[in-house]
This record gives sequence, C-alpha cells and structure tokens, in this order.
Amino acid sequence: DVSAAYWDERMAVNLRHQFFCAQAAAKSMRANRRGSIINMGSISWHLALPELTLYMTAKAAIEGLTRGLARDLGAHGIRVNT
Repeated sequence: DVSAAYWDERMAVNLRHQFFCAQAAAKSMRANRRGSIINMGSISWHLALPELTLYMTAKAAIEGLTRGLARDLGAHGIRVNT
C-alpha cells in the first residue's frame, strides 16, 4: 500500500539532500580544482531484505548518483565516493 506521495517523500528523504548538497559543494570545489564528496549509502539493497523495497531503491540510487557525480566532477579534480 504505497501511494505516489509516500514514494516521493521516501525518495526525497533518502536522495534529495545528497544531490543538492553535492551541487552546492561542487561550485567551490570546481573553483579550487579539488575536493571530495562522500555520500552515505547502505548495503541493504544488495541483501534483498523483505519489506524494504522503497528504502533499498533509494540506497541503490545513491550508488548511481555517486557514480554519475564522480564521472561528471572527476575532470575537475573532485572525488565522489559512497
């Protein structure tokens, strides 16, 4: 019984802050040509635990976000890890 509003709220709680924090931090890191962003993730999505589908989806997305940011920001001397 998951509504669209509940889905959106869970994704926002687990993902939104990581993206927008990285976006804000990357501005000065680009100017300095160096920096490091560390995203907090979870191995839960690898374990396929019951009743955690939304949580595991968000945590898997954090790894995707990290990989994308690492690719986009690496050329500017910024490391991004989870």
